[in-house]
Amino acid sequence: FKQKTAYEIYQCDWSSDVCSSDLIGITRIYNRELKETLFEYRFPVTSRFSAISYDLDYIVYGDNILNRTQNTLLSSVIGHAAQSSLGLSNKNDILTSGFHDERVVVRDTNGKILADWRLDNPVLSAAISEDGKIVTAGTQNGDCYIWQLPSQQASHRCDSAEPVNTVYINKSNNIVVLVKSKSIAAYDLLSYKKIFEESVKTEIHSSILAANDWLAVGLNSGNIQVWNIKFGTLLATIQAKIGRASCRERV
Repeated sequence: FKQKTAYEIYQCDWSSDVCSSDLIGITRIYNRELKETLFEYRFPVTSRFSAISYDLDYIVYGDNILNRTQNTLLSSVIGHAAQSSLGLSNKNDILTSGFHDERVVVRDTNGKILADWRLDNPVLSAAISEDGKIVTAGTQNGDCYIWQLPSQQASHRCDSAEPVNTVYINKSNNIVVLVKSKSIAAYDLLSYKKIFEESVKTEIHSSILAANDWLAVGLNSGNIQVWNIKFGTLLATIQAKIGRASCRERV
């Protein structure tokens, strides 16, 4: 950490290990105190996105998949143009989306493509449920698509006037959350009915969804708002001392 900035940091809920990756391809797994490097690998490419499986066996960096147990690298699987999101389900299904190529792809850790959807607008965000059965993606023109795997057709589409910068599927796999530039919305994944939609006064800089269905959003004004997405209620507003607020750590 002293030599290079860790771009993304992941902490597995069940373990004491922390994984970090930076913009030049180096990924490390540390112990909780960050005093011991348990694993280090340098990928042959650079990326802004990485993900690690809950069992720590797989590390995904851009379009590269590293099997740590077999020390094998499967690279250049998708080749997304300007990748916009990346994630792993608990089943280790890998979700990626591309901005310019307007694609959302789900594949397994061997590189086999399980789903490949092409949309008609740049994809800003995507998420996969923990059970690997539901995928959602938000686009630049304000659409949010929901798929129920293994179906190759979208089961629902939500329309909005703002770009969908971030999407979440909650831990219970029954709510999808849309975070836009100046508003947030939540939909029931069984009925597809809107639970709530609320606007904020200033632009949203960052957000994070907790396992208890609380959503924290950091605003450019310096405030952090905490919402209960089940009921659409504002739980708290926290004033940051200086500058815009950032919500990036897992809570």
